[in-house]
Amino acid sequence: MVNSMIEIVEGDLKFIFDEEIKAFNYDEHGSFYSKKFQNILIDREIRYKDAFEKICKDRYKKREFKKELNLICPKSISAVDIVAYDKDTAYFIEVKDYRNPRSAEKNLHNLVLTVIKNCLDSYSGIIGMKFSKNSSEQIIAKEIINKEKIEFILHIEIPENSDKFDREAWNLAGIQDLIEQRNSFSYRIRVVSKDNLPKSLPWVVR
Repeated sequence: MVNSMIEIVEGDLKFIFDEEIKAFNYDEHGSFYSKKFQNILIDREIRYKDAFEKICKDRYKKREFKKELNLICPKSISAVDIVAYDKDTAYFIEVKDYRNPRSAEKNLHNLVLTVIKNCLDSYSGIIGMKFSKNSSEQIIAKEIINKEKIEFILHIEIPENSDKFDREAWNLAGIQDLIEQRNSFSYRIRVVSKDNLPKSLPWVVR
């Protein structure tokens, strides 16, 4: 029996996946992600703070530590837009379409940090989903975690003519370089667009 192709719409973009691909909207699927896993991070933040209060009396160092803590253990987590997988590879896809005038984030530095954080949080959420009481979420999580290969994808669309974007900085190669400079994760985050989508990826975008 041949599987039907899955289509997922993100704003003005439609992702059409090959027949062998399973795919879903991350935030629509993970009740564990949206509730229980956030509580785990909050508990961990409290433990970090309690430990630091005991070992450090320096007010300046406490203040600096809390700034770092907000980056390492935020009170809420975020996620990529789409997760897709086949028998060998899992894909975590973050979608940013700046052709939409309502797109808020136009700071390149913030974009890079947001993308990295979303990728890290999403993969952590999948790991945590193994412990969900929802049996279907457990199955999906185990399938994804056991893949031989993990790929993180930033799909970005930038308007052709806009004075709000510096074209010398806002291009796929430049964004890719900035991500690689800041990314401490062991997996590379690949930057693509609708017109620059590698044929090796098992989907098309319209």
